Amino acid sequence: MDSNHIDTQILPLRPGTLLLRGPEVLDRLPEPLRRWDKIYAPEPDPAEFPADGPNDLTLTSLYIDVNVLSLDEHRDRQLRRPGS
Repeated sequence: MDSNHIDTQILPLRPGTLLLRGPEVLDRLPEPLRRWDKIYAPEPDPAEFPADGPNDLTLTSLYIDVNVLSLDEHRDRQLRRPGS
């Protein structure tokens, strides 16, 4: 994991459901959260992310896609990809 911001690794969507960067995050969760349902974000494609120059201030990482707004516990279905 190359980002140290919690909002790029784990996001509670509703009681009992987490959006996670990937399975490697599980080891770092408190035991009660390990039992929750999990949705894993797809691996980001660097080609779809703007390239910064060596002197640019980078304000986000490739993992910004996990940082979403969860409106309430009933609307997370909009985040799921077909077949997931």
